[in-house]
Amino acid sequence: MNMSTVDAYKKILQLVDDEIDNHSILLNRATIKRVIEEMTLAEEFGIKIPSPGNNYPGWIKLNEWMALGKYSEDENRHISWPDDGRQPDNEWLLQISFPSGAYMLHWDYPSVTFEKMFQELKEFGTKYCDSNNHNLYFDASNAGAVFNAFDGVLKKYRGMVDVELKEKRKEELQRELDALN
Repeated sequence: MNMSTVDAYKKILQLVDDEIDNHSILLNRATIKRVIEEMTLAEEFGIKIPSPGNNYPGWIKLNEWMALGKYSEDENRHISWPDDGRQPDNEWLLQISFPSGAYMLHWDYPSVTFEKMFQELKEFGTKYCDSNNHNLYFDASNAGAVFNAFDGVLKKYRGMVDVELKEKRKEELQRELDALN
C-alpha cells in the first residue's frame, strides 16, 4: 500500500468522523454506493430520505405509505393493475400506497372521505395509477410536491372522517325509525 492510499483512507476516516457518523450505517463499498444513489434520488425527487443506506437496493421506504422504488424487469417490480394498462420501464417512482383502503383513516372504513383524499393526491399528477389497489405513482417532476403536502392532506381528511361517520350513523338511525313506523 503506498502513501496516497493511506492518505485516501485517512480522508475517508475524517469524512466519517465529521459527516457520515450520524447516519449510523455500516460502511462498505456497496452501502456507500447506495447512499450516494439515495441522496442523488432525494435531491432529484425533492424529498427527504429518513435513513440513507438502511434501505434495499431498488427500494427506499420513506414512511408507512410512501416508498421510492425502481420499476424494471431487472428489479422484477411492476404495477399490479394499472388504470391505463401502461407499465414503467426502468424508472424510479414515488409510490403512495394504501393497501387497506379507507381503513387507513378509520376502522369504520370511511370510503367517501378516503376517495376524496385519494383523488386529491391523484391530482398532484400521477404518472401511473392503480386505483383498484389504491396505489399512486409519481415521477421526479412532481414527487416532491406530493411528498411535502402529504401530511397536511392526511390531516385534513382525518379531520373529515367524523363528518362522514356522523352522516352514516344518522342514516342508520333514520332507517331504524322508518322501520319502527
